[in-house]
Amino acid sequence: MKLQKLLVLGLALTTVAGVASAKTLPADQWYWVHSDADYTTRVNVPSVNYDVNTDTADFQAAAVNPNTGLTDVVNYKLDFANNTLYAYQKDVYPNNSENVQSTSNANGAGHAIQPNTADAALETVVANLVNRDYQLKNKPDIAITPAEAQQKKVEDAKIAATWQNAQAQSNLEAQKTDIIIDKTDTEAQKPAK
Repeated sequence: MKLQKLLVLGLALTTVAGVASAKTLPADQWYWVHSDADYTTRVNVPSVNYDVNTDTADFQAAAVNPNTGLTDVVNYKLDFANNTLYAYQKDVYPNNSENVQSTSNANGAGHAIQPNTADAALETVVANLVNRDYQLKNKPDIAITPAEAQQKKVEDAKIAATWQNAQAQSNLEAQKTDIIIDKTDTEAQKPAK
């Protein structure tokens, strides 16, 4: 009986602790990037958005500082071609809380990514998450924007409609020609008067 109570108590504590630690950074959403004595860095996988045309990625990352008990959640733009990381909005949370303690905006302040740093690890992880090498290798020779792609669809639809109208008109003209030929053949077969 004591063993059952201990198991139930242990399960309850594990569940509560799991919910508390997962409240801000659920493991199925936040991918581990780097850890050192001051920070553990994670990237928010659903937030990662890569643009092969500009070779940039927008994403959100969190730096958990066990020494201060705070988690910084920052919106970034990563420019792979220029090896630069730009920071935007930063929200600071007490660890295991959804309540923002403070917010600041770096307005796109950027810095070069140095080798063997948390930023370099972040660059590598984001590149792997978006399969950057594959996307660059298979990038169309002529890159078009989403607006240009939409315009091309509209133009293609107009061309298809014009072609269908031309085909219908051609079929109609063919029917008229068949009627004229039939009429001519019928008149030619009538005995002369």
